[in-house]
Amino acid sequence: VNPTGGSDPSPMVFVPDSRYDKMMEAFGGEGVNVTTPDELYRAVSAAMDSGRPTLINAVIDPNAGSESGNIGSLNPTSTVRKGPKT
Repeated sequence: VNPTGGSDPSPMVFVPDSRYDKMMEAFGGEGVNVTTPDELYRAVSAAMDSGRPTLINAVIDPNAGSESGNIGSLNPTSTVRKGPKT
């Protein structure tokens, strides 16, 4: 949906359920789709250990804030703990 009302959506528009990780796989890299903080931690660790180009598609709660281009919600406070749960 183009928020300006035109028929051509902006490349900056949020597209729910997009799988950007699949695009990376198509070009021979590693693609990972994560939905939890623990999955994100493991994916980042594995990516660093692999030494391969990796795209981590981190699915976030759409109610957690807007993209950082909007000054009003720049760097919203995270509720994610650092590191894996123990």
